[in-house]
Amino acid sequence: MSQTPNVRELLDLVAARVANKLSLHPNRLCPRLMTLPQAALYLGFTEEAVKDLIKQGAVAIVRACGGQYLDRYDLDDWIEDSKQAWANLTRGSNVSCQ
Repeated sequence: MSQTPNVRELLDLVAARVANKLSLHPNRLCPRLMTLPQAALYLGFTEEAVKDLIKQGAVAIVRACGGQYLDRYDLDDWIEDSKQAWANLTRGSNVSCQ
């Protein structure tokens, strides 16, 4: 009697192969140019909050192929700049993590 893998082992094998294929093409999961809904999901914000970032000039719109997109690198830069701003705000304050 031959030994056959159980369902869980098969699922793990399939998941590992899919993950490997996706890791070869990371832009499939997270494209460089994102639509407003994609950018909102990426940031964990509402679409209105992303629109506010655009209106404030915090991130720019890329016009391409008849659409409007947000560059993932600009979103990442905004995140990094926000981290620095927060670090500067808390510098010298009595904020304690204890």
